[in-house]
Amino acid sequence: MPKHINDQFSNLPISRQRKYQLRQVALGKCQICGKDKHQNSVFCGNHLLQHRLRQRRLKGYDEKRETGSGRPSICIGDEKE
Repeated sequence: MPKHINDQFSNLPISRQRKYQLRQVALGKCQICGKDKHQNSVFCGNHLLQHRLRQRRLKGYDEKRETGSGRPSICIGDEKE
């Protein structure tokens, strides 16, 4: 039988998956896959990009264009660590 985890999230009236996500964020990991999270986010680089694209689609914004005006986008996968 698995050992029960007793921490700050144990007695909350939320699902097991949400407790897992909160524990991952508290440890500084991606809340989806458990890899190291991206700076100032709760997601790793891959899931942050997926989240941004999903939000753009849900809010009905146009797709990003390379020739668009404004601040140039940063490619998350090409960052120096």
